[in-house]
Amino acid sequence: MIPKKDFLKKYNIPESSFEKTGLEWKQLEGIYNTYEKVITTLEPILVFFVESLRKAPKVHSIKARLKDTEHLIEKIIRLKQNDPALEITADNYDKVITDIIGLRALHLFKADWESIHDWIMNSLEVEGKPVINLREGDQPEFVSLFEKKGCDVKKHPFGYRSAHYLVAARLSKKVVLVEIQVRTIFEEGWSEIDHLIRYPYVKDNPILEQYLVMFNRLAGSADEMASYLMYLNAALKSKELEFSKAIEKKSEKNEELQKKIGELEAKIEKIEMEQDDKASLRLGLEQISDITTSIPDYSNLIPKIPDYSNLISKIPDYSNLISNIPDYSKLISKIPDYSNLISKIPDYSKLIPKMPDFSSLTAPTIDIPNSSAMDVLKNIEDLEGSADQKSSSSDEEDKTDDDQHKKKGQEKKGEDE
Repeated sequence: MIPKKDFLKKYNIPESSFEKTGLEWKQLEGIYNTYEKVITTLEPILVFFVESLRKAPKVHSIKARLKDTEHLIEKIIRLKQNDPALEITADNYDKVITDIIGLRALHLFKADWESIHDWIMNSLEVEGKPVINLREGDQPEFVSLFEKKGCDVKKHPFGYRSAHYLVAARLSKKVVLVEIQVRTIFEEGWSEIDHLIRYPYVKDNPILEQYLVMFNRLAGSADEMASYLMYLNAALKSKELEFSKAIEKKSEKNEELQKKIGELEAKIEKIEMEQDDKASLRLGLEQISDITTSIPDYSNLIPKIPDYSNLISKIPDYSNLISNIPDYSKLISKIPDYSNLISKIPDYSKLIPKMPDFSSLTAPTIDIPNSSAMDVLKNIEDLEGSADQKSSSSDEEDKTDDDQHKKKGQEKKGEDE
Protein backbone atom coordinates (compact mmCIF):
# COMPACT_ATOMS: atom_id res chain seq x y z
CA MET A 1 0.00 0.00 0.00
CA ILE A 2 1.30 3.44 -0.89
CA PRO A 3 2.21 5.86 1.92
CA LYS A 4 -0.57 7.77 3.64
CA LYS A 5 0.51 11.16 2.31
CA ASP A 6 0.58 9.93 -1.30
CA PHE A 7 -2.76 8.14 -0.91
CA LEU A 8 -4.60 11.20 0.45
CA LYS A 9 -3.14 13.36 -2.31
CA LYS A 10 -4.08 10.82 -5.01
CA TYR A 11 -7.74 10.66 -3.89
CA ASN A 12 -8.06 14.35 -2.99
CA ILE A 13 -8.71 13.72 0.71
CA PRO A 14 -7.63 16.61 2.97
CA GLU A 15 -5.54 15.59 5.98
CA SER A 16 -7.99 17.37 8.30
CA SER A 17 -10.93 15.40 6.85
CA PHE A 18 -9.08 12.13 7.34
CA GLU A 19 -8.28 12.98 10.97
CA LYS A 20 -11.98 13.57 11.66
CA THR A 21 -12.84 10.00 10.62
CA GLY A 22 -10.94 8.60 13.60
CA LEU A 23 -9.31 5.97 11.37
CA GLU A 24 -5.79 4.75 12.05
CA TRP A 25 -3.60 4.25 8.98
CA LYS A 26 -2.36 0.89 10.33
CA GLN A 27 -5.98 -0.20 10.60
CA LEU A 28 -6.52 0.60 6.91
CA GLU A 29 -3.29 -1.20 6.00
CA GLY A 30 -4.67 -4.26 7.82
CA ILE A 31 -7.89 -4.16 5.77
CA TYR A 32 -5.84 -3.63 2.61
CA ASN A 33 -3.66 -6.69 3.28
CA THR A 34 -6.63 -8.87 4.28
CA TYR A 35 -8.51 -8.05 1.08
CA GLU A 36 -5.42 -8.62 -1.07
CA LYS A 37 -5.22 -12.19 0.24
CA VAL A 38 -8.85 -13.12 -0.60
CA ILE A 39 -9.47 -11.17 -3.81
CA THR A 40 -8.49 -14.09 -6.07
CA THR A 41 -11.00 -16.38 -4.31
CA LEU A 42 -13.83 -14.01 -5.29
CA GLU A 43 -13.21 -14.28 -9.04
CA PRO A 44 -15.16 -17.57 -9.50
CA ILE A 45 -18.20 -15.97 -7.81
CA LEU A 46 -18.02 -13.03 -10.23
CA VAL A 47 -17.83 -15.37 -13.24
CA PHE A 48 -20.78 -17.43 -11.95
CA PHE A 49 -23.06 -14.39 -11.67
CA VAL A 50 -22.01 -13.06 -15.07
CA GLU A 51 -22.98 -16.34 -16.72
CA SER A 52 -26.21 -16.50 -14.71
CA LEU A 53 -27.32 -12.98 -15.68
CA ARG A 54 -26.79 -13.79 -19.37
CA LYS A 55 -29.82 -16.10 -19.05
CA ALA A 56 -32.07 -13.30 -17.81
CA PRO A 57 -34.57 -12.03 -20.41
CA LYS A 58 -34.16 -8.53 -21.86
CA VAL A 59 -30.55 -8.19 -20.64
CA HIS A 60 -28.61 -6.42 -23.39
CA SER A 61 -25.11 -6.49 -21.88
CA ILE A 62 -23.30 -7.06 -18.58
CA LYS A 63 -20.48 -5.19 -16.85
CA ALA A 64 -18.68 -6.83 -13.93
CA ARG A 65 -15.71 -6.09 -11.69
CA LEU A 66 -14.04 -6.87 -8.37
CA LYS A 67 -13.44 -3.69 -6.37
CA ASP A 68 -9.89 -2.40 -6.62
CA THR A 69 -8.04 -2.54 -3.28
CA GLU A 70 -7.19 1.17 -3.20
CA HIS A 71 -10.78 2.06 -4.12
CA LEU A 72 -11.96 -0.11 -1.24
CA ILE A 73 -9.83 1.93 1.20
CA GLU A 74 -10.98 5.20 -0.39
CA LYS A 75 -14.63 4.18 0.02
CA ILE A 76 -14.09 3.24 3.67
CA ILE A 77 -12.63 6.70 4.31
CA ARG A 78 -15.56 8.33 2.48
CA LEU A 79 -18.11 6.33 4.51
CA LYS A 80 -16.36 7.29 7.74
CA GLN A 81 -16.43 10.95 6.70
CA ASN A 82 -20.22 10.74 6.43
CA ASP A 83 -20.63 8.60 9.56
CA PRO A 84 -17.65 8.71 11.99
CA ALA A 85 -19.47 6.30 14.36
CA LEU A 86 -19.45 3.53 11.73
CA GLU A 87 -17.22 0.63 12.77
CA ILE A 88 -15.17 -0.85 9.93
CA THR A 89 -12.49 -3.45 10.62
CA ALA A 90 -10.63 -6.21 8.83
CA ASP A 91 -13.26 -8.63 10.16
CA ASN A 92 -16.42 -6.85 8.94
CA TYR A 93 -15.39 -4.63 6.00
CA ASP A 94 -16.94 -7.08 3.49
CA LYS A 95 -20.31 -6.75 5.28
CA VAL A 96 -20.22 -2.94 5.36
CA ILE A 97 -18.94 -2.52 1.78
CA THR A 98 -21.56 -4.44 -0.17
CA ASP A 99 -20.30 -3.77 -3.70
CA ILE A 100 -16.93 -5.54 -3.50
CA ILE A 101 -18.35 -7.89 -6.15
CA GLY A 102 -20.35 -5.68 -8.50
CA LEU A 103 -22.33 -6.36 -11.67
CA ARG A 104 -24.48 -4.18 -13.93
CA ALA A 105 -27.19 -5.62 -16.13
CA LEU A 106 -27.97 -3.13 -18.89
CA HIS A 107 -31.19 -3.12 -20.93
CA LEU A 108 -32.45 -1.07 -23.88
CA PHE A 109 -35.92 0.08 -22.83
CA LYS A 110 -37.29 1.15 -19.45
CA ALA A 111 -40.09 -1.40 -19.73
CA ASP A 112 -37.49 -4.21 -19.89
CA TRP A 113 -36.71 -3.75 -16.19
CA GLU A 114 -39.78 -5.72 -15.06
CA SER A 115 -38.69 -8.93 -16.80
CA ILE A 116 -35.15 -8.69 -15.40
CA HIS A 117 -36.49 -7.91 -11.92
CA ASP A 118 -38.77 -10.95 -11.93
CA TRP A 119 -35.90 -13.21 -13.05
CA ILE A 120 -33.55 -11.95 -10.30
CA MET A 121 -36.18 -12.30 -7.58
CA ASN A 122 -37.11 -15.84 -8.68
CA SER A 123 -33.62 -17.15 -9.52
CA LEU A 124 -31.26 -15.63 -6.94
CA GLU A 125 -31.12 -15.33 -3.16
CA VAL A 126 -31.91 -11.61 -2.73
CA GLU A 127 -31.12 -10.01 0.64
CA GLY A 128 -33.73 -7.42 1.69
CA LYS A 129 -35.85 -5.21 -0.56
CA PRO A 130 -34.43 -4.00 -3.87
CA VAL A 131 -33.63 -0.27 -3.83
CA ILE A 132 -34.75 1.85 -6.79
CA ASN A 133 -32.97 5.19 -7.31
CA LEU A 134 -34.96 7.76 -9.27
CA ARG A 135 -34.70 11.43 -10.19
CA GLU A 136 -37.14 14.09 -9.05
CA GLY A 137 -39.91 14.35 -11.64
CA ASP A 138 -39.71 10.81 -13.05
CA GLN A 139 -42.88 9.29 -14.47
CA PRO A 140 -45.45 8.39 -11.77
CA GLU A 141 -46.47 5.17 -13.56
CA PHE A 142 -42.95 3.78 -13.19
CA VAL A 143 -42.79 4.81 -9.54
CA SER A 144 -46.05 2.96 -8.89
CA LEU A 145 -44.74 -0.09 -10.77
CA PHE A 146 -41.61 -0.22 -8.58
CA GLU A 147 -43.70 0.08 -5.44
CA LYS A 148 -46.10 -2.58 -6.68
CA LYS A 149 -43.13 -4.94 -7.12
CA GLY A 150 -42.15 -4.46 -3.46
CA CYS A 151 -39.13 -2.20 -4.06
CA ASP A 152 -37.88 0.60 -1.84
CA VAL A 153 -38.06 3.75 -4.02
CA LYS A 154 -35.61 6.58 -3.26
CA LYS A 155 -34.87 9.88 -4.96
CA HIS A 156 -31.15 10.14 -5.59
CA PRO A 157 -29.60 13.57 -4.87
CA PHE A 158 -27.58 13.50 -8.12
CA GLY A 159 -30.34 11.96 -10.23
CA TYR A 160 -28.97 8.45 -10.69
CA ARG A 161 -31.61 6.02 -11.96
CA SER A 162 -30.97 2.33 -11.30
CA ALA A 163 -32.27 -0.71 -9.43
CA HIS A 164 -29.96 -2.22 -6.78
CA TYR A 165 -30.13 -5.83 -5.56
CA LEU A 166 -28.02 -7.43 -2.81
CA VAL A 167 -27.59 -11.13 -3.52
CA ALA A 168 -26.06 -13.72 -1.20
CA ALA A 169 -23.40 -16.10 -2.53
CA ARG A 170 -21.76 -19.04 -0.74
CA LEU A 171 -17.99 -19.24 -0.46
CA SER A 172 -17.44 -22.50 1.47
CA LYS A 173 -19.28 -21.77 4.74
CA LYS A 174 -19.00 -17.99 4.37
CA VAL A 175 -21.74 -15.81 2.86
CA VAL A 176 -20.47 -13.21 0.40
CA LEU A 177 -22.62 -10.27 -0.73
CA VAL A 178 -22.90 -9.41 -4.42
CA GLU A 179 -24.41 -6.15 -5.69
CA ILE A 180 -26.34 -6.20 -8.98
CA GLN A 181 -27.41 -2.92 -10.59
CA VAL A 182 -30.00 -2.83 -13.36
CA ARG A 183 -30.31 0.25 -15.57
CA THR A 184 -30.81 1.36 -19.17
CA ILE A 185 -27.92 1.91 -21.56
CA PHE A 186 -28.63 5.67 -21.64
CA GLU A 187 -28.50 5.86 -17.84
CA GLU A 188 -25.25 3.90 -17.82
CA GLY A 189 -23.66 6.34 -20.26
CA TRP A 190 -24.75 9.38 -18.25
CA SER A 191 -23.71 7.91 -14.88
CA GLU A 192 -20.25 6.94 -16.15
CA ILE A 193 -19.58 10.46 -17.44
CA ASP A 194 -21.12 12.06 -14.34
CA HIS A 195 -18.98 9.92 -12.04
CA LEU A 196 -15.83 10.75 -14.02
CA ILE A 197 -16.52 14.49 -13.81
CA ARG A 198 -17.89 14.58 -10.26
CA TYR A 199 -15.39 12.28 -8.51
CA PRO A 200 -12.93 12.68 -7.04
CA TYR A 201 -11.64 16.07 -8.13
CA VAL A 202 -14.60 18.24 -9.16
CA LYS A 203 -17.17 18.85 -6.44
CA ASP A 204 -19.57 21.68 -5.69
CA ASN A 205 -18.89 23.45 -8.98
CA PRO A 206 -22.15 25.29 -9.81
CA ILE A 207 -21.54 25.50 -13.57
CA LEU A 208 -20.65 21.80 -13.93
CA GLU A 209 -23.54 20.87 -11.63
CA GLN A 210 -26.06 22.61 -13.91
CA TYR A 211 -24.66 21.01 -17.04
CA LEU A 212 -24.71 17.58 -15.41
CA VAL A 213 -28.38 18.19 -14.52
CA MET A 214 -29.07 19.07 -18.16
CA PHE A 215 -27.22 15.94 -19.28
CA ASN A 216 -29.27 13.89 -16.82
CA ARG A 217 -32.52 15.24 -18.28
CA LEU A 218 -31.32 14.53 -21.81
CA ALA A 219 -30.53 10.95 -20.82
CA GLY A 220 -34.00 10.65 -19.28
CA SER A 221 -35.55 12.11 -22.44
CA ALA A 222 -33.57 9.63 -24.54
CA ASP A 223 -35.02 6.82 -22.43
CA GLU A 224 -38.52 8.21 -22.99
CA MET A 225 -37.93 8.48 -26.72
CA ALA A 226 -36.60 4.92 -26.87
CA SER A 227 -39.65 3.67 -24.95
CA TYR A 228 -42.01 5.58 -27.26
CA LEU A 229 -40.20 4.22 -30.32
CA MET A 230 -40.73 0.72 -28.99
CA TYR A 231 -44.44 1.49 -28.42
CA LEU A 232 -44.78 3.10 -31.84
CA ASN A 233 -43.05 0.18 -33.55
CA ALA A 234 -45.40 -2.28 -31.82
CA ALA A 235 -48.45 -0.14 -32.71
CA LEU A 236 -47.42 0.11 -36.36
CA LYS A 237 -46.85 -3.63 -36.57
CA SER A 238 -50.26 -4.23 -35.00
CA LYS A 239 -51.98 -1.88 -37.45
CA GLU A 240 -50.03 -3.37 -40.32
CA LEU A 241 -51.26 -6.81 -39.33
CA GLU A 242 -54.81 -5.48 -39.01
CA PHE A 243 -54.52 -3.85 -42.42
CA SER A 244 -53.21 -7.09 -43.98
CA LYS A 245 -56.09 -9.05 -42.53
CA ALA A 246 -58.60 -6.49 -43.87
CA ILE A 247 -57.06 -6.74 -47.36
CA GLU A 248 -57.10 -10.54 -47.17
CA LYS A 249 -60.79 -10.53 -46.14
CA LYS A 250 -61.67 -8.09 -48.93
CA SER A 251 -59.83 -10.26 -51.46
CA GLU A 252 -61.84 -13.27 -50.38
CA LYS A 253 -65.11 -11.32 -50.80
CA ASN A 254 -63.97 -10.07 -54.19
CA GLU A 255 -63.34 -13.62 -55.32
CA GLU A 256 -66.84 -14.62 -54.21
CA LEU A 257 -68.41 -11.64 -56.01
CA GLN A 258 -66.43 -12.31 -59.17
CA LYS A 259 -67.60 -15.89 -59.11
CA LYS A 260 -71.21 -14.77 -58.76
CA ILE A 261 -70.79 -12.19 -61.53
CA GLY A 262 -69.48 -14.96 -63.75
CA GLU A 263 -72.53 -17.05 -62.97
CA LEU A 264 -74.85 -14.12 -63.77
CA GLU A 265 -73.09 -13.51 -67.06
CA ALA A 266 -73.64 -17.14 -68.03
CA LYS A 267 -77.32 -16.91 -67.14
CA ILE A 268 -77.72 -13.71 -69.13
CA GLU A 269 -76.39 -15.44 -72.19
CA LYS A 270 -78.97 -18.19 -71.82
CA ILE A 271 -81.93 -15.83 -71.27
CA GLU A 272 -83.86 -14.91 -74.39
CA MET A 273 -84.08 -11.12 -74.58
CA GLU A 274 -83.15 -8.23 -76.78
CA GLN A 275 -79.47 -7.74 -77.49
CA ASP A 276 -79.66 -4.17 -76.21
CA ASP A 277 -81.01 -5.42 -72.87
CA LYS A 278 -78.25 -8.02 -72.63
CA ALA A 279 -75.66 -5.35 -73.38
CA SER A 280 -77.13 -3.17 -70.65
CA LEU A 281 -76.98 -6.06 -68.13
CA ARG A 282 -73.36 -6.84 -69.10
CA LEU A 283 -72.42 -3.16 -68.58
CA GLY A 284 -74.01 -3.20 -65.14
CA LEU A 285 -72.08 -6.35 -64.19
CA GLU A 286 -68.79 -4.78 -65.38
CA GLN A 287 -69.43 -1.74 -63.20
CA ILE A 288 -70.11 -3.97 -60.19
CA SER A 289 -66.87 -5.88 -60.94
CA ASP A 290 -64.88 -2.62 -61.03
CA ILE A 291 -66.33 -1.55 -57.67
CA THR A 292 -65.38 -4.83 -55.97
CA THR A 293 -61.75 -4.65 -57.15
CA SER A 294 -61.15 -1.11 -55.84
CA ILE A 295 -59.28 -1.01 -52.45
CA PRO A 296 -60.77 1.18 -49.74
CA ASP A 297 -58.73 3.77 -47.86
CA TYR A 298 -57.41 2.25 -44.64
CA SER A 299 -55.15 5.23 -43.76
CA ASN A 300 -57.30 5.90 -40.70
CA LEU A 301 -55.99 2.64 -39.22
CA ILE A 302 -52.46 4.13 -38.87
CA PRO A 303 -52.15 5.78 -35.43
CA LYS A 304 -51.57 9.49 -35.29
CA ILE A 305 -48.23 10.46 -33.71
CA PRO A 306 -48.75 13.05 -30.96
CA ASP A 307 -47.16 16.46 -31.37
CA TYR A 308 -44.33 16.75 -28.83
CA SER A 309 -43.00 20.06 -30.17
CA ASN A 310 -44.45 21.90 -27.17
CA LEU A 311 -42.18 19.89 -24.85
CA ILE A 312 -39.10 21.45 -26.45
CA SER A 313 -40.21 24.93 -25.37
CA LYS A 314 -40.36 23.71 -21.77
CA ILE A 315 -36.63 22.93 -21.62
CA PRO A 316 -35.07 25.57 -19.34
CA ASP A 317 -32.71 28.10 -20.87
CA TYR A 318 -29.28 27.58 -19.33
CA SER A 319 -27.47 30.01 -21.63
CA ASN A 320 -27.27 32.58 -18.82
CA LEU A 321 -24.94 30.24 -16.95
CA ILE A 322 -22.30 30.78 -19.60
CA SER A 323 -22.50 34.56 -19.16
CA ASN A 324 -21.90 34.11 -15.43
CA ILE A 325 -18.40 32.74 -15.97
CA PRO A 326 -16.02 35.38 -14.55
CA ASP A 327 -13.96 37.42 -17.01
CA TYR A 328 -10.32 36.69 -16.24
CA SER A 329 -8.97 38.70 -19.17
CA LYS A 330 -8.21 41.64 -16.82
CA LEU A 331 -5.76 39.48 -14.90
CA ILE A 332 -3.69 38.99 -18.03
CA SER A 333 -3.26 42.77 -18.42
CA LYS A 334 -1.86 42.97 -14.87
CA ILE A 335 1.13 40.74 -15.65
CA PRO A 336 4.23 43.05 -15.46
CA ASP A 337 6.15 43.77 -18.67
CA TYR A 338 9.63 42.32 -18.22
CA SER A 339 10.74 42.96 -21.81
CA ASN A 340 12.75 46.09 -20.79
CA LEU A 341 14.93 43.88 -18.56
CA ILE A 342 16.37 42.19 -21.62
CA SER A 343 17.87 45.47 -22.88
CA LYS A 344 19.64 45.98 -19.53
CA ILE A 345 21.75 42.82 -19.78
CA PRO A 346 25.45 43.95 -19.98
CA ASP A 347 27.40 43.32 -23.17
CA TYR A 348 30.01 40.74 -22.24
CA SER A 349 31.23 40.24 -25.81
CA LYS A 350 34.32 42.41 -25.11
CA LEU A 351 35.49 39.91 -22.51
CA ILE A 352 35.91 37.18 -25.12
CA PRO A 353 39.62 37.19 -26.18
CA LYS A 354 40.38 37.83 -29.79
CA MET A 355 41.83 34.83 -31.60
CA PRO A 356 44.97 35.50 -33.73
CA ASP A 357 44.44 35.62 -37.46
CA PHE A 358 46.17 32.55 -38.90
CA SER A 359 44.74 33.00 -42.34
CA SER A 360 48.07 34.36 -43.67
CA LEU A 361 49.88 31.14 -42.75
CA THR A 362 50.23 28.53 -45.46
CA ALA A 363 51.20 24.89 -45.30
CA PRO A 364 54.75 24.07 -46.48
CA THR A 365 55.05 22.60 -49.92
CA ILE A 366 57.04 19.47 -50.77
CA ASP A 367 58.57 19.20 -54.19
CA ILE A 368 58.20 15.70 -55.54
CA PRO A 369 60.62 14.95 -58.41
CA ASN A 370 59.03 14.19 -61.72
CA SER A 371 59.75 10.49 -61.88
CA SER A 372 57.95 7.37 -62.76
CA ALA A 373 55.94 5.26 -60.29
CA MET A 374 58.67 2.61 -60.31
CA ASP A 375 61.28 5.20 -59.31
CA VAL A 376 59.07 6.37 -56.47
CA LEU A 377 58.64 2.80 -55.22
CA LYS A 378 62.39 2.24 -55.48
CA ASN A 379 63.05 5.37 -53.47
CA ILE A 380 60.63 4.18 -50.80
CA GLU A 381 62.36 0.77 -50.62
CA ASP A 382 65.76 2.49 -50.37
CA LEU A 383 64.44 4.64 -47.55
CA GLU A 384 63.08 1.60 -45.73
CA GLY A 385 66.41 -0.19 -46.20
CA SER A 386 68.40 2.68 -44.87
CA ALA A 387 66.03 2.91 -41.92
CA ASP A 388 66.53 -0.78 -41.14
CA GLN A 389 70.30 -0.33 -41.50
CA LYS A 390 70.20 2.63 -39.11
CA SER A 391 68.19 0.62 -36.66
CA SER A 392 70.66 -2.25 -36.89
CA SER A 393 73.69 -0.01 -36.49
CA SER A 394 71.97 1.68 -33.58
CA ASP A 395 71.45 -1.71 -31.93
CA GLU A 396 75.12 -2.60 -32.45
CA GLU A 397 76.19 0.73 -30.95
CA ASP A 398 73.97 0.10 -27.93
CA LYS A 399 75.51 -3.37 -27.54
CA THR A 400 79.04 -1.94 -27.76
CA ASP A 401 78.21 0.63 -25.10
CA ASP A 402 76.89 -2.11 -22.82
CA ASP A 403 80.09 -4.16 -23.26
CA GLN A 404 82.23 -1.17 -22.45
CA HIS A 405 80.22 -0.44 -19.31
CA LYS A 406 80.61 -4.07 -18.19
CA LYS A 407 84.38 -4.00 -18.83
CA LYS A 408 84.81 -0.79 -16.84
CA GLY A 409 82.74 -2.27 -14.01
CA GLN A 410 84.96 -5.34 -13.85
CA GLU A 411 88.17 -3.26 -13.86
CA LYS A 412 86.92 -1.09 -11.04
CA LYS A 413 86.01 -4.17 -9.05
CA GLY A 414 89.56 -5.51 -9.47
CA GLU A 415 91.08 -2.30 -8.27
CA ASP A 416 88.90 -2.30 -5.19
CA GLU A 417 90.03 -5.83 -4.31
